[in-house]
Amino acid sequence: MKNILIAAGIILAVGLGVWYYGNRAEDTVPNEDMQADNTDNTDQTNEDADSPANIPPAADNGQSNNPPPQEDEKPAFAAAITNTEDGFSPSSVTIKVGDTVKWINQAGGNMWVASAPHPVHTDYPEFDQKRGVGTGGEYTFTFTKAGNWKYHDHLNPQHFGVVNVTQ
Repeated sequence: MKNILIAAGIILAVGLGVWYYGNRAEDTVPNEDMQADNTDNTDQTNEDADSPANIPPAADNGQSNNPPPQEDEKPAFAAAITNTEDGFSPSSVTIKVGDTVKWINQAGGNMWVASAPHPVHTDYPEFDQKRGVGTGGEYTFTFTKAGNWKYHDHLNPQHFGVVNVTQ
């Protein structure tokens, strides 16, 4: 009987995990304010990105085709945090609701950013990279809730920090 209960618990946990990952569409839809980034966490590729139709024509006056940035434009990332062998730097940032933070892995191993507490990531479940990225890899997350959100490197949990999100 005990084995049947254990098996039922495992089946229930796997079923809930499949349901959770299948229903987290907001994590896979890019924020319109974010710049294109080929190192994001999706497995989608755009094979036509370098096709002639997507390359702007060259300017004949030696000037750039890009319009100057507008003063009211929001930067692509409110904060950038670097992961090194010594941990996250800076380890604490303050942003506003709706801002995006980018983590850049410059450590020798993989990085997996996730909300506290380790290992369950339940404080802000959507704030979870879900997998590691190697050196040079990046992770971005847009914070939609105010609060002081502690996080860590799931693969190296002694590396941690906090994102303070204000209204």
